[in-house]
Amino acid sequence: MTLAAADNYRIAVKTISALDPVEDTSLVVPARTYHELERLLGDVDDPVDLILSPSKNQVVFHLDGIDLVSRLIDGQFPNFQQVIPASHTTRAEVDREALLKAVRLSALIASSSANVVRLRVEPEGGAITMAAAAEVGDTEAQAEAVVEGDPLTIAFNARYLQEALANVDAERIGLEFSGPLSPGVLRPVGDDGYVHVIMPVRTPS
Repeated sequence: MTLAAADNYRIAVKTISALDPVEDTSLVVPARTYHELERLLGDVDDPVDLILSPSKNQVVFHLDGIDLVSRLIDGQFPNFQQVIPASHTTRAEVDREALLKAVRLSALIASSSANVVRLRVEPEGGAITMAAAAEVGDTEAQAEAVVEGDPLTIAFNARYLQEALANVDAERIGLEFSGPLSPGVLRPVGDDGYVHVIMPVRTPS
């Protein structure tokens, strides 16, 4: 089973195993339904039954003693596979917490301007540098990284980058880039079932 969520600037895709075989079906579920399902699940580890109505315009999430019913959105979900880059010219592997700390520090300054942070990948010396500048000042923070490929500087929305890193349950994260204007790809090291893509921010040279 593949779950995907997207807006105009980012997309997250998670593949999980279904307990029972099912036929190929594509459903577009409102985001608010997933928010409610997340609240209901809490720390519950019990399986969730997903039931599609005969009319195929509603879906039921069945938990122990609870049925969450949602209407489905008409139309097709965008082909997210076309958005995920198939190759990269720069890859960095870094401790997730260290990078998240660097992003948060830079975001404090970035919030005073356009909320943009610059990420600099440096193969020589093996580091990722997060930087932000605004009228109130500027800041830089580094995280050690294992870097392969070309040096690169790319800009992202600070909130999008923070949320992507904060919602990954992994010690190390892999970041893949194909240039300053191409999407950035985040993959948890050791987990091939999750990928997060963020569009970069175009900034003055």
